[in-house]
Amino acid sequence: MKQVRMPTRVALWIGLSLAAFPVEASESQVVRFLPAVQVTAERVSASDLLEGEAASTLKTMLDRVDLGYSPLPGYKKIIERAALVKVLTPLTDISSWTIPDRIEVERRSRILEQDEIRKAAEEFVASLGTAAVKVQAESVVSPREIHVPDTAIRLEFATSRRALMGKRLDLMMSIKTPTGLFRKQWVQATIGYTATVPVAIRDISPFSTVTADDFELAERKLETVVEKLLDPAFTPRGQVTRRFVRAGEVISPLYLSPPLLVRQGDHVTIVVRSKAFEIHAEGVARAAGRMGDTIMVLNIDSKKILLGRITGEKEVEVKS
Repeated sequence: MKQVRMPTRVALWIGLSLAAFPVEASESQVVRFLPAVQVTAERVSASDLLEGEAASTLKTMLDRVDLGYSPLPGYKKIIERAALVKVLTPLTDISSWTIPDRIEVERRSRILEQDEIRKAAEEFVASLGTAAVKVQAESVVSPREIHVPDTAIRLEFATSRRALMGKRLDLMMSIKTPTGLFRKQWVQATIGYTATVPVAIRDISPFSTVTADDFELAERKLETVVEKLLDPAFTPRGQVTRRFVRAGEVISPLYLSPPLLVRQGDHVTIVVRSKAFEIHAEGVARAAGRMGDTIMVLNIDSKKILLGRITGEKEVEVKS
């Protein structure tokens, strides 16, 4: 348990600032301060240190004596008798008071339960899914015990969207109390995915164009997920396989490439567009390419080599 001392200068300043409110203690009143106390508020007042009840006027005066912030949960704050006497002497006669040499102040706290973390993290992880992919937290682990104030708290989580692709997910957990952020802590989650994905209904050879008859949509549990699967619009139809896909296997976007729209030697349409006009010419592709690729084409009429971008099947757009 770590300890924090109240600075003497702070205590002296508190005493001087309250000197305008002197209170005489009743001769019959016995005033004792406890050697150890527990508090719930974020700041400690001198009245928190009292043993038993005090007269209303005395308690009002001690309520005004602010001794600084309460220690963090798991820590203790030490208030020295000498510092406390400097604060109280200008306010009232404390010659008959019983004040220990050291007073330990501890904030009431509890250990944040793993089940509480897990439940909140599961709700957050589930919210990361899409219409195509559901995400589940299979386990959530906090690397250490976390002491929190013994009051209502709220747990909030954040993570990188791109970190969602793998099996392990690091979550930044913010612990918030009614007065604001208490602390942040990393926790680790192991996650799984349930997705409605394209599944091959027959063997598909490498470099084949996938048709609607090659696959069906089915729900599967996945170990990992690639980003394109998070897009409900993803479909393998019209894509070209990079490798052999067996019947019953999920057709991952990693197994696919966009189709070749232009092959080397193809006769293509060269298009020059502007706001005012559009010109078409015949050309010959000097290289193969897919949508968006830049290739060289030969203009048959002018015999010039031009550089253009593939914008459709056997269509190359050249800047004017």
